[in-house]
Amino acid sequence: MNKQRAAALLQQLAQEHLLNNTNSVVSSKDCLQAFGCYTVSLKDNMYHIYKNRVLIETVCSRKSALCWCIADKYKIEALADSIKYYDQDLDRKNSEIAHYKNVLHSDVPTERKSVIADRLFESVLKAKHIHKQLDKCVNRAKYWQQKGFNNETARLGIKPSDRKFAEGI
Repeated sequence: MNKQRAAALLQQLAQEHLLNNTNSVVSSKDCLQAFGCYTVSLKDNMYHIYKNRVLIETVCSRKSALCWCIADKYKIEALADSIKYYDQDLDRKNSEIAHYKNVLHSDVPTERKSVIADRLFESVLKAKHIHKQLDKCVNRAKYWQQKGFNNETARLGIKPSDRKFAEGI
């Protein structure tokens, strides 16, 4: 087998089993291929989600982008909307926190510093709450993806091992 034929065969195998596979996620330096039809790319500190080469969404983190793809794959619009909302809200709160920290480190009157410190504290608390909500959405997306894997193995006739039996209970 010559090098060109081997390279073509390898390209074909990668296309079939990785890039077009409905359950695969392939990550590279600044790009993510997911589920055979999604591409996530980093541009201007935002993650742009493409479905079949058409831009359909933009989020602030890679984890949110992948979870949004999972929600879209399983057509769970409420989860996809929640992921986008909490992701963007967390980004806004983090920007607000950075702004308040910069103002505190600048020359401002003492009475203004206490007000800004209070606002900073409140923003940090809100950011923690938003992060918890986003984590809940991420966990729901992970659940749906795992459920999808279990459905795939069920269709193939593969039964998951019985954990109680495996643990000796």
